[in-house]
Amino acid sequence: METERKVKKSGKIKKSDFRFNIKDVPFGRKLSHLYLQEAISKTETGAERKQFQLCRSTKRYATSGEGTEDISPMALRPMYEGRTIPYTSRATPSMLEMNTEYGYIQFCFDQKDLLRIRGKGIDLRLFSEIRPGEAFFSRLDGTYQASFENMGEYLLVPIKGDFDFDCEWQWRTYSSEDAVMDISPDESGEFDLAIHFSIADTERLSKYRPFEDCVEEVQKDYDEWLSIYPPVPAKYERMKKLSAYSVWICYLSPLGLLTENIMQFTKDNGAFSWHQAYFAMSAMNNVDMSVKALRGMFYYQDEYGEIPDIIDDLHVNFLATKPPFQGFVLVYMLDHFGDKMTKEHCDLLYEPLANWYNWWMTRRDTDNNGVPQYNHGCESGNDYTMIMSKGSPAEAPDLMAYLIMLAEGLSRLAEKLGKRKEAKRSGRIAPKSSLRF
Repeated sequence: METERKVKKSGKIKKSDFRFNIKDVPFGRKLSHLYLQEAISKTETGAERKQFQLCRSTKRYATSGEGTEDISPMALRPMYEGRTIPYTSRATPSMLEMNTEYGYIQFCFDQKDLLRIRGKGIDLRLFSEIRPGEAFFSRLDGTYQASFENMGEYLLVPIKGDFDFDCEWQWRTYSSEDAVMDISPDESGEFDLAIHFSIADTERLSKYRPFEDCVEEVQKDYDEWLSIYPPVPAKYERMKKLSAYSVWICYLSPLGLLTENIMQFTKDNGAFSWHQAYFAMSAMNNVDMSVKALRGMFYYQDEYGEIPDIIDDLHVNFLATKPPFQGFVLVYMLDHFGDKMTKEHCDLLYEPLANWYNWWMTRRDTDNNGVPQYNHGCESGNDYTMIMSKGSPAEAPDLMAYLIMLAEGLSRLAEKLGKRKEAKRSGRIAPKSSLRF
């Protein structure tokens, strides 16, 4: 009877490291628009099997439409001697690893939208479904480019190893064939691959730094992010690290319509207005981050003062908005930070929040009775709320409570800014709350 082979691991991920399962949380990093997940997906033969999927954030709109929910630019799986082999996976914030009985493959982010992949002892197969109008081709300089309608542009750069590419342009259908790519180790037994992402015009680097340097830099970035959260009892430490990681990977950099960093709802969804407020409350060890988070959605405020419900790099959605939670959050921040909130911080928040308050008190008080209303169920914070059971618009006490707190917060901001007239006026609208944390 053949002796059972042991799974080969790199030894780079230790038992003492904080680890997680990518079945529960995708593998990504702060500011990146890419991530890896594990799913059952199609292979080049049409069969479906468990494999990694390279994905791009903003699947909410990029994959809208029947039959497109599982689109990803590339599926990835380990190969040995021309056949697919089973694998296990494990991940830390800085590195993801596929382990097999013959060797392993590791993934890390070098910069925000550059995925690095290296392997030892085994091959990696990459497969892309190509739709009409899309293309995957050799650039004739040793690199390979994939251009997708909604998923952006990807440049594959083999750094080390042998790369085999199979994909032809079909002029009758105006698209490429589905693409199959294999990268295998060179004589040293190793391969190294870089995958760049951009909206367009991606170029290779003149030199790629060592994989270990990427891992070290990403781990440092995560550790610094973890430090913005307060300490917790030891029994909750792992949950804190997992929660911080889940938020860290959802903090996006500017791209397309996104002009500022913003917090996504989930890695494969857009950025909702209320999540910026939640995040502002959680970043209590970093006043700059907290203020910047609360300000985030207001960069997309319209000329009347409304802020969108959701935004990503492709779309801004004003179908509905969200309740003015910012009042609660602002009072919380002022109480917590005290003098750490400088005039510069207050100035960054005052005007957009005042415009937000005025929008509710004017544009949403269409019967002019002094009580603003919700016009859509989503605006209440509960899409299927009973508040709307008799129709809309609907006046609600929670909306007034949020606005009273927003008026209080604006009064306190105005006082810090030396706007005494505005502070006095807001103070009459909203007597100081008894919020204390």
